[in-house]
This record gives sequence, structure tokens and C-alpha cells, in this order.
Amino acid sequence: MYNEQQKKRFLDGVTDSSRIKAEAAFKRVESYEKKCEMDCACFTVQEILACFKQINSPSINTLRNMKSALSVYADWCKEQNLLPDGINHYREIDHQDLFSCLSNEKVNRSILTKEEVMDAVRQLENAFEKVAVLLAYEGFLFSNYDAAYMVSTDNIYGDYLKVGEIENEASPELLLYIEEAEEAELYYWRKPDGDIKEIEFLPGGGPVFKRLYNAKRIYDTMDLRRHYFERLFRRIREYTGINFLTVKSLNESGRINSLKSFMETEGATDARAAFMANKKELDLRYGTVSEVGRFLTLHKDTLATD
Repeated sequence: MYNEQQKKRFLDGVTDSSRIKAEAAFKRVESYEKKCEMDCACFTVQEILACFKQINSPSINTLRNMKSALSVYADWCKEQNLLPDGINHYREIDHQDLFSCLSNEKVNRSILTKEEVMDAVRQLENAFEKVAVLLAYEGFLFSNYDAAYMVSTDNIYGDYLKVGEIENEASPELLLYIEEAEEAELYYWRKPDGDIKEIEFLPGGGPVFKRLYNAKRIYDTMDLRRHYFERLFRRIREYTGINFLTVKSLNESGRINSLKSFMETEGATDARAAFMANKKELDLRYGTVSEVGRFLTLHKDTLATD
């Protein structure tokens, strides 16, 4: 950490959860602190925005959490008379300022790596939102909204998950989030000011995808359940600021990740051969690719093996 002794004094006086958030923020801004030869608590508004931009994040929530953690640190520095102008400039940064710092290249890119998907999942407050993202990415949601809406722990068989006609091995994270979502009694809504409000679910939903406080209907048909997921993913995108968190993008990203996994497992270097050998499973989980050659050409760099 830059200015390590000062930051350690601050960390010694905060809770464990605040310490974790602050350490993560300090790690992200360290290179910019070294470049400016200045502690992050002393940054001006312009320096804060420049620092946040160089982080190259596609997630508004990442920047929001950083701003919150660094603002607490700057408040402490102010109390210790460590700020040159006595002002915590993080408090002058608003939501639009944070949006201006997002990486447009990453925000607009549609194919996600597994690491990027998991990073996005960790930004979400509610377990059922995490379940929705991973269902789409792992191939359980495509044209399967009706069954997915009613998913529960009863659909888990060891390491496998069965959703409608699709039965496949699922990630440990997805299975864990299904359990957490089924047990959840409250919906966590982040208000515009950044505070979290706890709201009880309404009766009439599924075991995991429960009825939200603003729901005007019971989602009891396939069309309505598709509409539920469309609204859910729109809310997830608005919350995170990540435009590529769509069912279509996650579905295509999951298809590519699954194909790469098949290639690695089978020791294959020919993407076309691996695709055709596993076509039945890929089609069931992610839908049919009408032009296989075009698909493989489009994603040849992603599918390339070392």
C-alpha cells in the first residue's frame, strides 16, 4: 500500500467488513497514488475521476464501492488533520461522475469470460439475481423460462441441476446461490443515495424467484415468466451499469466457455471437431447455431488454443 503506515493506522480502527472493502480499494488506487506521489485521501475531484478511469472497470458498483470505502478513509484523514485543504473530495463525486469513469470498451463488449461473469455476480446484492445470471451463463435459461422460474433446491442432484429438460453439472456457486435465494426472506434494494433498504417479498412467486414488492401480477404463464426475466436483467444492468449482462450475451458467452471446456477436456485443438462432437448438448443448453462456420470464425480468437 502507498503511504502504508498511515493506512494501517486507519485499518486498525475499522470493522472487519470495512477493512476488507478498504484494502480492496487501496489496492486498486495504489498505482495512481505512486504516479501522483500522493495519498488517495488528498486527491482532488479531477484526480479521483482520473484514477477511477484508469482502473478500466465495466462495473458501476465496483466504482461505487470504491468511492464509499475511500470516502470513509478520507473522513478519517480529515479528523486527523491530514488533508492539505481539509476537504473530502470523494463526497463531491456523484452517480453521473462514476458512470463517466466506466470502461466503454468493456461495457459494450458482449462475450464474457467466466472470471468476468463471476465478478459481475459478486456485484449483486441478492442471491436470486446471482442465480439468474448463472442460469443464463451455464445454459439452463435459454428458451427455458417457465422451468427456470420455478427452480428450487429440489432440482439439485449432487453436483447436477435439472431445469426442465436440461440436466447438467452446475457450478458450486450456482448451487449455493439457489440455496441462499430459497432461504431469503428480504429483497435488498440499493437506493439512489447508496443506502440499502430491506423489503419483504410478496406471496405468489417461485421458491427462488420470489415476487417483488412492486410486482403487479402473478407470473403464472410462460410468457409472463419470460417477461419477469427480461425485467430482472434490465434491473441488473441498471444497477451494475454493465450493458452486456443480457440473457443473449450470457448465453453466447456460456456456449463459448463450454466449448473451450470440451476442447480442454478432450485435448482438442480443432474447434469445429469439438463443436460437432458436442453439438447435441450445446444445442440443448444454449440453442441451435444455424451457421456453425460463421460462429467459429467470429470467435476464433477466443477459441484459439496455445
